[in-house]
Amino acid sequence: MHRRRRAHADPFDADFDFAEQQTRARQRLTDEADAAFLTAKSNSELLAERAVEERIRALARTARLRSAQHANRHQQRRRRRERAAEAAHAAAVTAYHHAVSPHARLDRLVHGSQVVTRVLSGVAVVGVVWGAVNVQHNLMAGTEVADPRYWLAFAIEPMITLPILAIMHLATTASRQAHHIATSKIVAIETGLLALSLALNIAPHAIAGDIERTTEFAIAPLMIAAVVWLHSFASSEFAEMIANSPTSEHDLPRLAETIRPSQDPACDVA
Repeated sequence: MHRRRRAHADPFDADFDFAEQQTRARQRLTDEADAAFLTAKSNSELLAERAVEERIRALARTARLRSAQHANRHQQRRRRRERAAEAAHAAAVTAYHHAVSPHARLDRLVHGSQVVTRVLSGVAVVGVVWGAVNVQHNLMAGTEVADPRYWLAFAIEPMITLPILAIMHLATTASRQAHHIATSKIVAIETGLLALSLALNIAPHAIAGDIERTTEFAIAPLMIAAVVWLHSFASSEFAEMIANSPTSEHDLPRLAETIRPSQDPACDVA
């Protein structure tokens, strides 16, 4: 059986307008070549672009915030350094005025005298207690504890050495007042009291020829004697420094001239 071939219609029939088709084709080519046709974004692309722009703006805000925080921290550090510098400057100015102030100098001298007196007095008190035990042992070694003399013997050494502490206090008070006292009388009294204390401490052992015990019992009175000598020397020095201390700022240049070492004339000529 033979298939019937299908007849194709002629495209170029009598109603076909070739010029119109050609115009449409050219218009289509023109439209396809337009940039707007190629660059126009779809709805999904527009949403994606918006999300990107929002992310970029968020990152920019974060960067600005970090920059502002860093600038704020830097400014705070600078302010702290400025305040520290101002405080250091104020402290330096205060220290300078305190150093050059006559009243501050006098106060330092008096305070130094008090400290020296307290230290030496503490050493002297220890020596007095030690000497009291030594003297009590020498005088009342075989006495019963119930005997009042056993306990009263502890007061013999303090009765001798405590007046020395009173003399030390007198010398300290005189030095604070820039008053010179008669050192010869004080030396005579202190020498007599110390000699008596030394004799009560070491006499029994020295007579017995016990050098070791003599040396042991001589430590307390010798230390008291050393304290008395040091205190006498310190009181004299402090009294002289307090007496020569300027009483006003106008006296400072004069004081500086007095303590300035004399220059060699040869140096001036040079």
